[in-house]
Amino acid sequence: MKNFTPLIKYFLLFLVLYSVLFGVFSIPSVAKFTADVYRPPTLLILQTLFPKAYLQLEPDAPPESDPYTIRAVFISKTKIEEFKSQARQQGAGEVTLGAKEYDIYFHLLFTSFWLFLVVLILITPLGWKDKLVGVLMGSLLFYCYTVLKISIFLLDVFNRSQYDMYKLGVTGSEVAGWLSYVLKSLGLSAFVVIFMWVLVAFRKSNWRGVIGGLGT
Repeated sequence: MKNFTPLIKYFLLFLVLYSVLFGVFSIPSVAKFTADVYRPPTLLILQTLFPKAYLQLEPDAPPESDPYTIRAVFISKTKIEEFKSQARQQGAGEVTLGAKEYDIYFHLLFTSFWLFLVVLILITPLGWKDKLVGVLMGSLLFYCYTVLKISIFLLDVFNRSQYDMYKLGVTGSEVAGWLSYVLKSLGLSAFVVIFMWVLVAFRKSNWRGVIGGLGT
């Protein structure tokens, strides 16, 4: 039993750190701040990827105002011009765009798995400089992964929407739908986190010494 003591300590340390950080990031004000930091660069990337769409990432709207949710509001830019033209012809002062919404559950998409990655790196037997570099690199990689997920989700939604923005054809629609389904898997996100941890921290760590001690 003594041989397994180091692994048990690391496991308990993981549980404690993750529970504390998850509790902190679950505080509504902290969750809102995290989402507010996440939205602007992500919106810029998505607007670049989907130039045919008028797209905004907004906080959840009242009455719910869920701090753990980001609303993707979109409409075809071509439709906007059509609505404006109709409004001018009718002499209307306001334009009703009829934009669509797609809810992104940010806490599930990003925060919970990002904290999983951060805690894995923090408990890895590394110097603090290597831990910091690992957290920064891992966070960047995981951020890119979540943006990729949102891009696939939105492409699938755009393809199925009434607005003729991005039509993928039969094969493309099947591929986009399949990717969207697969990327919603929590197991896949956990696997990606572990892969990133191995990439940025595990290879440089002294886990070999810890595990090697089990046989003594």
